[in-house]
Order: sequence, then C-alpha cells, then structure tokens
Amino acid sequence: MRFALCHSSYYESADGCVELKSAVSSPQSSTTASTTYPTPNVAQMEEDDDDDDEDEPVDVLPKLREDCMSSCGKEISNYKACEERIAEKGHGDCESWYFDQLACVDKCVVPQLFEHTK
Repeated sequence: MRFALCHSSYYESADGCVELKSAVSSPQSSTTASTTYPTPNVAQMEEDDDDDDEDEPVDVLPKLREDCMSSCGKEISNYKACEERIAEKGHGDCESWYFDQLACVDKCVVPQLFEHTK
C-alpha cells in the first residue's frame, strides 16, 4: 500500500493524485458544476463570543502565594537574615534559604490551587 501526499488542487485516489475539476466553466466545457455552502449564522456566532468572556481564566496563584507567606515565617526570616549577612560581607549567596522559602510556600499553595482547577 502506498500513500501519496497530493497538492490542494488534487485529490488522492487508488491510482495516485488526480486533478480536481474546476467549478467554473471554461470555453471548452459546456457543463458547469456549482457548489453551495451554508450561510453562517452571524447572530449565533456573536452570541457564542459573549459566552467566552465569562469563562476567562483567572490566575489565583499570586494571591495564594501571598496568603501562604504568613505561614512560612521561619523560612522567610532565615532568608532575610542571610540577605543581611551577604550585604555585610559583600559576597556569598542565599540559594538554599531561598529554595527553603519557596518550598514552604509551594507546600501551602498546592492543596489550595487544585481546588481552583476545573
């Protein structure tokens, strides 16, 4: 079995690609073919567009993270203390404390976030 990828003005048949006949009559052809397409219902389309506005998703993650920051006081204070030490020394990083803070916030956010998913 072979497969042929035909150009848009051709269709695939068992023998390969076959040219589509033009719907417009040509001077050599006495028969014409016409195709009718349904007229779109514009009022229905506009009504459908209005429904989409009501279903706009809202990102609740920033609000949930802000709410969860209060439950991670220890991790946040450790991170801020590290920032102060780095500012005094002039070198170093607080990467581990930063990720501890993020992990705490994420642990609080995840159960609440899944309540908002559809």
